[in-house]
Amino acid sequence: MKFSNYFCLVAFVWSIASPANAQDLGGLFKQLEDTLNSANQGQTNQSSNSSGSGATGGLGGLLNSLQQMDQSSSGSNAEPSSGAKEIATSNKTINFICKRQALPDIYKKLAKPNLKNLEQSFGKSASQIASIISTDTPPSPGVVPDMTVLKGAFESREVRLLFENFINHRDINDLSIMLETSKKSSFDAKAQKIANDARFAYGIVHLFFSSAGANEDLGNKLIREAAKKQQPGAAYIEGVRLYYGIGRNRDITQAVTWTLKARDTLDALKLETPMREIVGVKFYQMVSDPEYPRRDMYAQLIEMQQEFHAALMTRMSADRPSVADEFLDDAIELSRQRAELLIALGEILGMGGELEAYKAAYTEMNRQANGISLVKEYKVKTDAFQQLIDQQLEKSLDLDSAALVRMQEVHYDNGNFVSLAHSTVFAYTATLMGSGDMNILNKNTIFLLQQLGHMRARACEVNNGMLEFSATTNMKIEPSDAPISESLQRPTIKKKRRG
Repeated sequence: MKFSNYFCLVAFVWSIASPANAQDLGGLFKQLEDTLNSANQGQTNQSSNSSGSGATGGLGGLLNSLQQMDQSSSGSNAEPSSGAKEIATSNKTINFICKRQALPDIYKKLAKPNLKNLEQSFGKSASQIASIISTDTPPSPGVVPDMTVLKGAFESREVRLLFENFINHRDINDLSIMLETSKKSSFDAKAQKIANDARFAYGIVHLFFSSAGANEDLGNKLIREAAKKQQPGAAYIEGVRLYYGIGRNRDITQAVTWTLKARDTLDALKLETPMREIVGVKFYQMVSDPEYPRRDMYAQLIEMQQEFHAALMTRMSADRPSVADEFLDDAIELSRQRAELLIALGEILGMGGELEAYKAAYTEMNRQANGISLVKEYKVKTDAFQQLIDQQLEKSLDLDSAALVRMQEVHYDNGNFVSLAHSTVFAYTATLMGSGDMNILNKNTIFLLQQLGHMRARACEVNNGMLEFSATTNMKIEPSDAPISESLQRPTIKKKRRG
């Protein structure tokens, strides 16, 4: 499938699988699956199930229902889903991203950490493991470009929040808890789901950090085990591997089977998460593949969505910037915004000659042509300047009232930057995971994705450093409460005018 066609398909799925319609769409998918199963069982006479003026059965009824859904949703101003509202109003704030949450009601339901068992599992010391999980080494781009979106692939709230804490803070104790929880056995259905979720979480960590020294074979083994027990994230990974022939022979039929299992499990949970939509997009991509033997069963559905969105396809020009190009533009702009935030903080802290040296370097970088090399240069020079700021924040400084006001402003701005970087990482992860064009999963694209995560982490260090500075100096700084957006929608990064 061409990349531009993929985006058209994504747009279609988003339009009818929006949070307001996701439950209905899941029902329609189930109806389509029932129709397929009936056909396989030789029940070719489906007209008896769809006769009459108000009939809705069979493939024809499915298409009519889908058309009504599409028509009712087009041009509407639907309210955001309850899930989206919760993200904007709950504890998913800057402090949740930047500070590890104790979550006593969650951790007491999970196993206790055992670092000796973790060392034995990795075949490495605790210090080596800590180094592996904190590395900036990009993963193999084939399946897991970033772990951020995968937190929507768990059945249990306990492991989902454990996994979220881990990907935000890379805490070795959280990893150990995953391992110990994955080994727990129980006859209780909920406890079994928690253990299976933990098995997938621990496996995906090994897969993600395999190039840094984790055990890829163990990760694949655990993911397969979890998939066989209907863990949705693991089933999705298995489907993707089979579809692209990553680490095994390509088998589209089996790929569809695993993806359907992931989709059915996520639909049953009724959680409005981007991961659920990604699985839906991947399902459509697989069943519309010309090599899929059962493609004809979905032909009418595919043809209809093309007719409904012909105008959208026309608007998407052939020379539309690629995801990698847009990704690069965002990484450069965020690098500049991060630099300007640190310059403002350096001015407040009276950094003197060190600040002037960085300003000069920043001015020179802004004169350069855009490119990956520029992002790399921003990273090296800005990281070095931030280390100086971190050292300055550790000192007790007397700031006048104007400086205190400005410190609060910079703190809020930095919180907004964390939010923007996090939203960008999330949206791009979703795009890369759902993409039908493996060509975009190249070294440069993955490097840029990693750089966005790096900027978010460094901005969190500034956030936490300013709060600690406030505590040691009795200077009150209100925590930044910028809402975190986690959606498939690429955030708009406004470019600032620079002299």
